[in-house]
Amino acid sequence: MDVQSVIRETAVLYSLPDVCLRLQELIARPDTELDDIASVIALDPALTVRLLRLANSPFYNFSGSVETVARAVRVIGMNELYNLVLASSVTQSFAGIPPELVDMPGFWRHSVNTGLLARELGKVCGLKQGERLFVVGLLHNIGKLVMVGHLPELTREAITLNGYYSSPWEREELVLGYSFADVGAELLKAWGMPEALWELVACQHAPQTARHLPAAAALLHIASRAISAHEAEDKGGQGFDYQAAIEPEAWRQTGLCLDNLGPALAQVNLQSLAVLSIVVPQAAMVF
Repeated sequence: MDVQSVIRETAVLYSLPDVCLRLQELIARPDTELDDIASVIALDPALTVRLLRLANSPFYNFSGSVETVARAVRVIGMNELYNLVLASSVTQSFAGIPPELVDMPGFWRHSVNTGLLARELGKVCGLKQGERLFVVGLLHNIGKLVMVGHLPELTREAITLNGYYSSPWEREELVLGYSFADVGAELLKAWGMPEALWELVACQHAPQTARHLPAAAALLHIASRAISAHEAEDKGGQGFDYQAAIEPEAWRQTGLCLDNLGPALAQVNLQSLAVLSIVVPQAAMVF
């Protein structure tokens, strides 16, 4: 089954929450005002609480408190706030994945930390796309959840295939004919995400192929590999060497080096639990 067929068969099951669809429509209209965005978000009390908690968390460090969605929209901006709505809502789309097939708290911790690290590294190299980087980090591996839910046996084979020291994406290609990154990008495309966003997911294993935001693609690449390496180190450091798998071109594209990872990871550790508790509470509970 090719990637497009997988997404066609799962598009209804893994769909965006209504609030995201309504916001997409508003943002596409030239006459939309900030208060229109705030009004739609305010219709979802749980989402409103999550966004205000995020706006007042270490994720931002605003000098004053953000007490209303309208102020959050004004401070953060319309498009970036939509990215945060997407981030805090999309986990609902995958709430039904059986826990015996994937460690969901671990999956979301990895995803949130990848987004946080991409955002921190973006600050270091002067890239002003913090929310975009966080969201694409959060979503970079959702193709895995699609495949686990849709083709569990084949996906399990790809994950556990003999070849412990080969990369996960190579094993995915060998068994499935494509990677989880390909599936995730196709899902974001089906959700109506702009090409500049879904291309980052598609190019995460080969950031040099990105046409629209090559520096952001390189940051996602570095962040996802670095978080995986950090997790492997916590488990004893055996297996695939994710840090060595960072493409040299990604370092050149961003102007970063290995020395930048330590301080950025320290910032991620400071923010991780607070952001997890807002965006994916179930993952924070077993942190």
